[in-house]
Amino acid sequence: MSTRRTFLKEMSAMAAIGMTGIATAKDKTGYDPKARYELKVSEVPFRKNAAGRQLMARIYQPQAAGPFPVVLDLHGGAWQRKDRKAEEPMDRAIAASGVLVVAIDMTISGEAPYAACVQDASYGIRWLKTRAGEWKGDAST
Repeated sequence: MSTRRTFLKEMSAMAAIGMTGIATAKDKTGYDPKARYELKVSEVPFRKNAAGRQLMARIYQPQAAGPFPVVLDLHGGAWQRKDRKAEEPMDRAIAASGVLVVAIDMTISGEAPYAACVQDASYGIRWLKTRAGEWKGDAST
């Protein structure tokens, strides 16, 4: 069999397999940026940093059946200022369109050496993956 013919058969087979995945993806409830949801905003302890300060997470949860895609908000501020409330207008707007938004505090400079803020962010991702379902989030999206 020619190389071209083999290539075309393989591509057809892969497309057929891929079509099943596409059909499944369409069956899932999709994100609609035009949607508007009421929000429930709550705060939960996130973790204690090396300095002993309790870091918090602010949860912006759309009020509907879900599951919702998930966004982890890591505030700016060059680790010198700001906290989980820094981007509240943006977080509210994203959540109102049907996304579970979780904004976390991070260690700021002066509390611990540099790597602490990176560790907070890394831990935040793992923490949110395990807990997103509590707030009707789907961390796999």
